[in-house]
Formats: sequence, C-alpha cells, structure tokens
Amino acid sequence: MLAVVAAIIVFMLVAPVRVHGDNMAPLLNDGDVVIIVKENYYDAQPPERGDVLCFKRSFAPESARGQDGQKEQSGEFDERSYRFARVVGLPGDELWGREVAPGEVFVKNDNPTDELDSRDERVDTLLEGARGKVAFRVWPFSGFGTVG
Repeated sequence: MLAVVAAIIVFMLVAPVRVHGDNMAPLLNDGDVVIIVKENYYDAQPPERGDVLCFKRSFAPESARGQDGQKEQSGEFDERSYRFARVVGLPGDELWGREVAPGEVFVKNDNPTDELDSRDERVDTLLEGARGKVAFRVWPFSGFGTVG
C-alpha cells in the first residue's frame, strides 16, 4: 500500500515526456525521453534564465500540415506532443523589441536552424501553459543524466 501511495505522489510531481523534433538539438533530440518536474509557474517561483521548459504544442508545425494547410490526422504531428525551449527572458525584460509581460517568459531553441520561438506569435509562452521543467534524460541510456 505504501508503494502505491509513493507512486501516486511521484507521478503527481514528475512525468516522462518524449521529445518530438530537433528544435533543442544537440541538447535534446527527436526520440529522447526526459523527465519533467511538474510545476505551476504561475502559482510558484518563476523559472530562471537557462531553464529548459516543456510546453504543450498549440499548433502543427509546417512540416506536419497537409497540402490544404490543415493539420494531418496521422503522420509526423501528434496533438499530444510537447515543445521544449530554453528560457532567455523573464517578465520585465525587453528582447527583440518587446517587453516580456507578467506571467510570460521569452524562450528560444538551442538549435539555431529552428527559429520557431518567442519571436513567433504562434508559440505559447504563458507560464500557465508550461507543463514543467526538464530535469533529466532517461533515453537513450547513453545520454542518461541531468539536462542543463
């Protein structure tokens, strides 16, 4: 019984998430599995610059759209997938000509070829939309360890 209670508590605090895409390469790569620490940033202490956050994807990337511009129901895009990004700006900071509003963060990708970050209005950077902070990678085993 104690093991069941402990498991429930653990799953309330952390979650395994699979990485889809290479926007955070070389840190995180397509297919990696990471553990996120679930945090409600809008209720708790805000993230710090450099933290890698996990956000629920709010749109299909261009590569997953069909010829008619609509989301594909199968294929590369999965509505349950997440997007990862590094915090580079906190509320009150001014970056790229805009001030970061309260309750938001400005995020960028580690992969310089992927420019889909806070400069794009489609990217949700509200802290209440953050699923949590990436703590460590569990797959592949060759990359097992903390994520920074």
